[in-house]
Amino acid sequence: MTAFEEEKRVFVSKITHLEKIIAQQTKDFENAKIELFKKNQFDSFSELENQVGMKKNLFESETCVFQIKIVELEKTLAKQTKENSDLLMKKINLRGNAFADEVKRVTTGTAKIEAYFEKLEKTKVILEQPIGS
Repeated sequence: MTAFEEEKRVFVSKITHLEKIIAQQTKDFENAKIELFKKNQFDSFSELENQVGMKKNLFESETCVFQIKIVELEKTLAKQTKENSDLLMKKINLRGNAFADEVKRVTTGTAKIEAYFEKLEKTKVILEQPIGS
């Protein structure tokens, strides 16, 4: 074997060895990229879970605030409804009393008119009787 062939063989051997190292490093790099991707996906998922948890907490606190406000509004509505009902009943009672007073006045007036007509009727009967009887 000549020195040139020996050098060629050593170079081919080194090139083959370097190709194997490069292939292994490429494989390791790809595996590292996959692991990094998985880690990033996990981190992203964890971050997403945290964000969802925070939004859920915010939603629950806002829901609680709305529920409190709804209860307050229901109490206010019940109070106003009762006040309006009481006021309406007072108006009805006042109108009822006024109506009762008016009925009493009309009834009294009617009774007076009836008494007047009875008196007229008696007077008519007396006037229609023959004189001297």
